[in-house]
Amino acid sequence: RKTQDLSLFFRNPLFLARIFVYNRKCQKECTALFWKGIKERGYLNMPANKIKLEICGSNYVIATTDTEEYVLSLAEKLDTDMSQMLTANPSASVTTAAVMTALGYLDELKKSTSGADNMRAQIKDYLEDAAKAKLELEEERREVERLRRELGYLNGQK
Repeated sequence: RKTQDLSLFFRNPLFLARIFVYNRKCQKECTALFWKGIKERGYLNMPANKIKLEICGSNYVIATTDTEEYVLSLAEKLDTDMSQMLTANPSASVTTAAVMTALGYLDELKKSTSGADNMRAQIKDYLEDAAKAKLELEEERREVERLRRELGYLNGQK
């Protein structure tokens, strides 16, 4: 099979992908848009590792700032998930498997993000409660100190 060149520039957590388009009319426009996005995001000065991947029988070359081990682990998971999808649905195409796998990943991402947002909100509430309790403690300490002084004054008058 012909190797497709994908240049992925990962940057926490956003990434921008370039796919060489073999349709000549669209290729110039897509390439221009791609390089415009690269320049705007400041990716030109980022060092990149080129990594060869095989996913569902297709070969890809990825340019990334991430480690080879990390990208290979992502590719392995994608290949496994897409292969399972194709095995479970023999009539599905590789494109269908890719779309369904992507939807599954997006579902996981959205649920994880929502869970993280809920945890952040709970932590924020706990911190606010702790700050209120600290203020109340300080007020109570001042009241205790005031009462001690008053008690000392009253004991001194007897």
